[in-house]
Amino acid sequence: MEGEGTEAWLRRSEVAVIEEWNGTASSLLTKTATITVTGDSVRKSGRSFSHLLRRILDAFVPEGFPSSVTRDYVPFQVWDSLQGLSTYMRTMLSTQALLSAIGVGDKSATVIGPHFNV
Repeated sequence: MEGEGTEAWLRRSEVAVIEEWNGTASSLLTKTATITVTGDSVRKSGRSFSHLLRRILDAFVPEGFPSSVTRDYVPFQVWDSLQGLSTYMRTMLSTQALLSAIGVGDKSATVIGPHFNV
């Protein structure tokens, strides 16, 4: 094969298959893509959206989900996320009210404060 070009080698070989797998030793492996080379044709197959969905899930759920967690994990996470969202909204509204009370955003307010306009 030495001295031959890549094209000649591909014509001689029957099929070359390259597979991409995602996962770790402690979780299930999933095939994300396959590239098949036959002669002068290249075919790619894979589910890019499911791969993207898996990456998003991997960012938010524990490794090995759902088999690595108890049954009460999902309801707990839903309520915990709602609590986090409500805390964020409460903080934003409180900050807005506080800044508004001291005159931030009011064109007639002075450096001293909104109640001491000269």
